[in-house]
Amino acid sequence: MNPEGATALVLSAGFSERMGEFKPLMTLGGMTLLERVIRLFQSAGVNRIHVVVGHRAIELTPLIQRLGGHCVLNIRYADGMFSSVAAGVASLDERTESFFVMPVDIPLVRAATIRILISTFRPGTTVICHPIFLGRRGHPTLIDRRFIKTITDWRGNGGLKALLDRFESEALDVPVADEFILQDMDSPDDYQRMQRCLKTYAVLSSAECHALLVERLKVPASVWAHGRAVAEQALYIGRALVAAGCRLNLDLIYATALVHDMARGEPGHARQGGRILRELNMPQMAEIVETHMDLSIEKTDPICEAEVVFLSDKLICEDRFVGIDARFLQRLNDHRTEPEIQASIRSRLKSVYRSAERIESITGRPLASLDYTRRIDESLR
Repeated sequence: MNPEGATALVLSAGFSERMGEFKPLMTLGGMTLLERVIRLFQSAGVNRIHVVVGHRAIELTPLIQRLGGHCVLNIRYADGMFSSVAAGVASLDERTESFFVMPVDIPLVRAATIRILISTFRPGTTVICHPIFLGRRGHPTLIDRRFIKTITDWRGNGGLKALLDRFESEALDVPVADEFILQDMDSPDDYQRMQRCLKTYAVLSSAECHALLVERLKVPASVWAHGRAVAEQALYIGRALVAAGCRLNLDLIYATALVHDMARGEPGHARQGGRILRELNMPQMAEIVETHMDLSIEKTDPICEAEVVFLSDKLICEDRFVGIDARFLQRLNDHRTEPEIQASIRSRLKSVYRSAERIESITGRPLASLDYTRRIDESLR
């Protein structure tokens, strides 16, 4: 489906009683929650945004208009959230092929999630799309316009969820690498948690990496096992470098190492993996994945996250630490009658040795002692 066929219904009419402050106007990362949600849909190409207001509607209206949204007044907002859903649905026009339902207090959903739902939705065929993260449904739900009358006529209990449960056989679950579809902001503690999440928002969490590889891309178990081993190895080396004074983003190292081989088996898998991450708006991770096979390293360059992932990948075979020589000697032997491939392997090997020497020099430790599996073995003694 084209984004132009979708309308977003943002529910922003409630009292915010549990929070103690008016949630739509609370700031998170320099923007109000309402602005974050509106810009989320706009960044995914959804430009028809209907914001349902009620409590303190006069304060919200100028902000909504400035951001390009359309105000929908729900005079029955005290009746609960479903009254806002019904008011929003009643405001939709004939251009709407489907509509999102999104509470304003779920502000960190990733734009990629909106795009994935739109690309999956088939007007007239798909009825309800739920994003799921590690098997749990979250927000926003994308619903076919055929439900407009069903929703406006609904008089049952349990709100929108109870209504949609009646059409479970027509619902589609769409896996997404986005833990924030499950995270609302109901209390001051939730607000503080969201503030902390913003600090690492530009990097996928380990749970999001799992959802991306295992649930969305459905990579073989061997690829996931290799990624976990490389990630543990990279984190171990990264910590040693940080202890020696290097400035490195360990979250970035770990997450990128987890997913570096997500497109293994495809031609140019490093480039393909980078493309997937750019579509998820993860440019830092994409750059590292794109260079994990071959990285140009100069002696004067500072150690960076890409180098840690590059070297760690060359120390691990499948899910075991084997070291540089074992990893490369086998490859050289496999291609002993192919001089061009041998030359490429030797060129890469030269970069690997250079990286190993740099890291040994900075940490003051031989590479063999940075084998993360030795740490595990020692802890079990």
